[in-house]
Parts: sequence; C-alpha cells; structure tokens
Amino acid sequence: MWLELIKALFMAGLPVGCVTFALLYWANRKGLSLRKEERQNTHTDKADADSSTANKKQAKKLKKQQKKANGLVINKWLSFGGGFYGVMAFVTYIHVEVLDIWAAFSQFNGLSDFLTSLSVSFFIGLIFEAFKNFITAIIWFNYWGEYLPITNGWLWIGVCYVAFISAEKLMERLYYKSPVV
Repeated sequence: MWLELIKALFMAGLPVGCVTFALLYWANRKGLSLRKEERQNTHTDKADADSSTANKKQAKKLKKQQKKANGLVINKWLSFGGGFYGVMAFVTYIHVEVLDIWAAFSQFNGLSDFLTSLSVSFFIGLIFEAFKNFITAIIWFNYWGEYLPITNGWLWIGVCYVAFISAEKLMERLYYKSPVV
C-alpha cells in the first residue's frame, strides 16, 4: 500500500497538482475569479441581468467576448467543468491527443511522404479522433488504468483530489496573499 501511495503521489498527484496550479494561474491572469464567493456573486448577478431580453443579448455578447479572451486552453478546461473533474478530463484529453497526433504523424517516413498523404480524409480522421478523445476524456477514470500501475483506484483518485485541492489553496494564498476561508 505504501509503495502504491508513493507511486500515486509522483505519477498522478504531482502532475495533477502542477496542471491545476498552471490552469488556475492562467485563469487568474485572464481575469477569472478564484474565490468561490466571487464566482457565486457573478452567477447571481448574471441571473439578474438575464431577466430581460435586451440584457440576455448583452450577456450573450459578454460571454462570447470572455470566451474569446480566455483562450483555447482555459475554454477546453472550462468545457470539462473547470473543477477537479475538469482538470482530470483536461489532463486525459491532452494525453490522448498527444498520443494520437504522435501516432498519426509518426507513420510518415519523411516530409515528402507526409505532404503526399495530405488529403481531406486525413483531416476528417483527425477531427473524428479528436471527438473520440473528448469522449475518452469525459470517462477519464476508465482510461488511466491502461497507462498507470493502478491496483487501488480510490487511492489514486484520492491522491489526485488532494493534489488538486492543495494546488487550489496554494494559488489562492499566492494570489490573495492571505489565508482563504
């Protein structure tokens, strides 16, 4: 059990903690709130603002502008939920995408072979694989058993969750320079 805990800490906890910290840091730099109270107030303000049709259009426009300002990485993370589940799905998606892209491009013997193989079906295949990878990322808890020596799944999920919470608390302390309640 202790050996598996150490493996879980280094193979899952540390990467999840680092990715969580990086995503939160990036989101903070983009102007997204880290405090739960501020996020809740924003949602209630949005609900009040959405009461009329004119405000609905304005809220939709603001949401579109915010999505554009966030960038691809933050939007992908938020599309998975933005919390622990979102981080785990995001990490899984990135892992699967990198493996698929590597497999797709490593089959070519050289640049000339790659250029002659470019076709519409090649790009459609990449898009289809990206969709399949999105589904795989949603069910991330089934995916990681193939790549990690997991015998006690709850231990690994617990380690990842503690790493997520620790990174979140560290980011809040660094950002607000005081303990967060």
